[in-house]
Formats: sequence, C-alpha cells, structure tokens
Amino acid sequence: MPKRKKKSRRSSSAPPWTELPRDLTANILHRLGAVDILENAQKVCTTWRTVCKDPAMWRVIDIRHDGEVMDCNMLCRHAVDRSQGQLVDLHMENFGDRETLLYVCKRSRNLRRLSLACCDDISGKALTKAVKKLPQLEELHLIIMLDVLARHVKTIGKSCPMLKSFTLNLPGCRRNPFLNESEDDDLESDLVLDLLWEGSEDDFFREKPIYSKYALAIAKACPTCAIFNFLQIL
Repeated sequence: MPKRKKKSRRSSSAPPWTELPRDLTANILHRLGAVDILENAQKVCTTWRTVCKDPAMWRVIDIRHDGEVMDCNMLCRHAVDRSQGQLVDLHMENFGDRETLLYVCKRSRNLRRLSLACCDDISGKALTKAVKKLPQLEELHLIIMLDVLARHVKTIGKSCPMLKSFTLNLPGCRRNPFLNESEDDDLESDLVLDLLWEGSEDDFFREKPIYSKYALAIAKACPTCAIFNFLQIL
C-alpha cells in the first residue's frame, strides 16, 4: 500500500508577515492610508483584519478622492466608526457633503485637527453647524473652500474656544499646502502671502487689506487663536 505523502511544512505554515509584532504590523498598514486599508489590506488575512479593526489605527484619518470610482463618503464614515471616538486628526479632500461631515463630527468629539480641501459639496453653513460638535478642536484648515465667507469664519471662531491655528484659502486659490515641497515648487513664484501673523490687528489690516474681513472675524470671535494663515494665489 503506497504511503501518503506528508504535506510540506512550508505549504501549511502561515505567511511570514503574520509573525510580525502587532505594533510593527500596525505601523506598516497605517502607511497605506485609510482607503487602501479598507479596500484592500484588511482583506489579505485574519491577522491584518484584526489589526485593522483596532481603534488605535484610526486616530489619524486621511482620505483623498483621486478620481477613481469609489464612495469616499461611505469609506470616511466606516473609518470614523472604526475609531470608536478616538479620532484626533482628519483630512478630507475632493469629496464630502453635509451629511458626512455631521456624521464625522457627532462621533469625533475628541477631534483636534480638521482639514478640508476642495470639498465643494460642504457649504460654509454646514461647516459652522458641524464644528459646534467639536469642543476640543485646536486646528482648522480650509483649502479652496469657496463657500466659506467671513460670517462663517466668525461663527467658527465663537464655536471653537480651543482653536489655536486657522488656515483659509481665499477664492481663486489653486495652491494646496498639503502637497510636498517638491510637488509645489512650480507655484512658489505665484505665492502672494503665506503669513504667520502674531502682530497687531491694525498693522495687519493696513498691510494686507484683502484679508481684513476674514482676519477680523476670527480675531474677534476667537482670541485664543494665535496662528492665522491666509493664502491666495494670483
């Protein structure tokens, strides 16, 4: 009677990456970004899925719609759910609507940094309503958010007592400060202003009147905000 062939140890053993320490695995996976984790990485194996479900993996979320067919609003909500209230830093780019922003803010009261870039479907009114649910917010960065007006900035300042840093692209901007320096070199000559303002209001308004209504709104509404960045490109 022929002997059965023994299964090779190599074929039955787990993939080598599953033997990595959990912290190292989490560090590697986090570098992929929220979209790749949700769409691909968590489906590779049970070990990776377990790591990807850890709320600590979702304290920082960066989601950017790069043109591919995907529902970024759904992915963003899923990522926020995974954080279980531990989210402290969120960047949304080229997607987003009122419902998604409110969903995020209601579930992320510990959020300290929020940046929105080219979120055309998020109005200034929706933003002011959403940030009222973020009592710990310290940084707010609005990049090419054309619907945000001075009155919205004033309301934001009043609603965020912990706000320390505020960035706003005025209408007509095309520079994204989230790009790497190497990607942004060709726009450097067009930069009119990238201002760290810590001087008096009178000097600021006299020097740069174009920014006065926004600066006045945030300065009067939120005296704790010490860093203002107003960017405009010709």
